[in-house]
Amino acid sequence: MSKSFQQASGKQQYLHFDSSFQLGQDPKYNVFRSLELMLKKEAPDTLRWSYHSHQDETHSSITIRSFMHALKGLYDGWFVHEKIMFEGLDAVTKHYAERQHRVGAHKQPPENALITMGYLLMGQDTNEAIKAFTEATRLYPTSFNSFDSLSDGLAEIEDLQGAIQAAEKAFLLAKEQNSDQQKYISEKIKELQKRLISTPSR
Repeated sequence: MSKSFQQASGKQQYLHFDSSFQLGQDPKYNVFRSLELMLKKEAPDTLRWSYHSHQDETHSSITIRSFMHALKGLYDGWFVHEKIMFEGLDAVTKHYAERQHRVGAHKQPPENALITMGYLLMGQDTNEAIKAFTEATRLYPTSFNSFDSLSDGLAEIEDLQGAIQAAEKAFLLAKEQNSDQQKYISEKIKELQKRLISTPSR
């Protein structure tokens, strides 16, 4: 087993296994318990693993529960918690940077996380919200949703000219992609233009 770990040490891997009450807890008779003890000593840093002993399950009933635990462990950290979002863009970026080498993990903050964060912060820290929207447009430059969200953020701080420009970019992308959001964005642009005209010059 140690040799296998050495051969696979350069690859990011995830392993999950469960056992039922029928195998007991003695490593001599429970191969999964024996594997757990070995992993604690020999598993490389590139291997994430988890083990659950279900004393209230049998061999026939454990399957679904095992799948649930395995998927939960595999996708742990894929979406950032709101608590971290409230800490700002740097915290969110760090969250994903620390997990980017996991099996199947995002290499950068996903668009929906950045947009969710932006709207979450809109009423608390609008500047940080705009940073999140701006980062979304940088990482996902072909997404009309990112530019549409940036438009909302800029409108919130009365940067109506910037909001219009972002909305116009969103409209062009939506048109290129034949999105059904074209009408919605077009109406938004008209409303922003009305606001700009009615806003007294500073």
